[in-house]
Amino acid sequence: MNSLAKDLLEQSIVKYKNYIDKFQEIKGSTITQQYFDENFPIGKRYCALCHEFNNHRILILNELSLCFGCPVYEKTKTQFCENTPFDKIFNMCDILDDLVIDDNLINSFTDELNFLISLRDN
Repeated sequence: MNSLAKDLLEQSIVKYKNYIDKFQEIKGSTITQQYFDENFPIGKRYCALCHEFNNHRILILNELSLCFGCPVYEKTKTQFCENTPFDKIFNMCDILDDLVIDDNLINSFTDELNFLISLRDN
């Protein structure tokens, strides 16, 4: 992993640590989707790794490959963080109703954090 990817990975790790800390502070609360989106933005528009690696296309073996060079992609060989803990987070948080900050949500973010930390060794 090059130094840029390492720096971006660290930014993602810090972001998830901060989110988990904030969730612990408001655990048991119910928040609106708007509050969640404004205070805990997720997805490619808000991900340092995606901003670098998911905003361009590279032709590889006659296939367009987004995410090439991203540490997540390098580990999983799948695009868009598919088959990672982020899948569960995205599905949980892509709602139109209120969201309860509970152990299930915190554990999902913790799983993603631990996954990202595991990428440091790659």
